[in-house]
Amino acid sequence: MEKAAERMAAIRQQLEGVDVDPIYNINEISLLYRVLPLRLYMPSEDRCTGRGSKAMKSKDRVSLTICCNATDTHKVPVTMIGKAAQPMCFRGEGNASPLPYFSQKSAWTEASVFKRRFEEVFVPAVQARTVHHVYLIMDNLGCHCSIPHPQVTIIELPPNPTAVYQPLDASIIVLLKNRYKKQRWRPRRGGQSSPARCGQVHYRGVG
Repeated sequence: MEKAAERMAAIRQQLEGVDVDPIYNINEISLLYRVLPLRLYMPSEDRCTGRGSKAMKSKDRVSLTICCNATDTHKVPVTMIGKAAQPMCFRGEGNASPLPYFSQKSAWTEASVFKRRFEEVFVPAVQARTVHHVYLIMDNLGCHCSIPHPQVTIIELPPNPTAVYQPLDASIIVLLKNRYKKQRWRPRRGGQSSPARCGQVHYRGVG
């Protein structure tokens, strides 16, 4: 913790006098997109027929990369990393991924994916907004290789207690996941219910 505190002091000194608007933060999260809620509510007469499901423990996931500036006035497009090179759900006319999509065998960021995401998503988004220099704060991971760019200075957080100092961990990621859950399990249009409210079963909380 002492080394982490020293590193954070060095980062604060490096950013002293810098306007907060061009300071960006990036973080990666996993999304278990097939998992069902772990808890449910149903009428007492239906409890004997309510059974658990393997989908409640599904580990199928994608990784999402979240990035925004310190003033929350610029949100860089969320990127998605999956295992499939071309997922079936994104095939065919009109089914293109709504997010920039990258493939990796374990659905995690590696050096090549990070480099592509940096050059194809982050830099164009920043250059479309400003010509000034920006700072990108990120976790200290081996795959987060330092990529030289004349407009971007990459600042790595301390290697161990990143959850303590990572700005996006301060409720932003939680709010994003909560919004996804609400969208995923809300009733559909036309009077049809989503899978989370099939019949009289009401789910609460996605794991």
